Amino acid sequence: MYTKTPHSYPVTEENANLGALPSFSYGFQKMLCENTFWEAHKKGDFQLTVIRPTFTYNESWSPGVHSFGGQSYHLDRLIKGKPIIMHGDGTSTWVATHRNDTAKAFIGAIGNKKHLVKLIISPQMNL
Repeated sequence: MYTKTPHSYPVTEENANLGALPSFSYGFQKMLCENTFWEAHKKGDFQLTVIRPTFTYNESWSPGVHSFGGQSYHLDRLIKGKPIIMHGDGTSTWVATHRNDTAKAFIGAIGNKKHLVKLIISPQMNL
């Protein structure tokens, strides 16, 4: 999850590569933080739900697309049937989720006694 390219899709907890390298500081620090939470969860300190939205957008703002200045030009390209310009070498793909769907996931997790312990992410995912 915290590396640039997954081994296979859909990514699940069972096949996710959570081992980020220290050379990728952002992902490495996120992995260490999440590991700390999982350790506390396994000891029974608290219930844990992990939600990993990789790219959240709305109709007028997409801060995750830095190469487009934070605007939603990529959505305009989709509407016009043009290809999306990918960052880097194109191998690090993300799942785009509308802000309303991301909010529904967070709201559904708050106080959920059954707490979700599965990673749900796939290029084909449709929330």
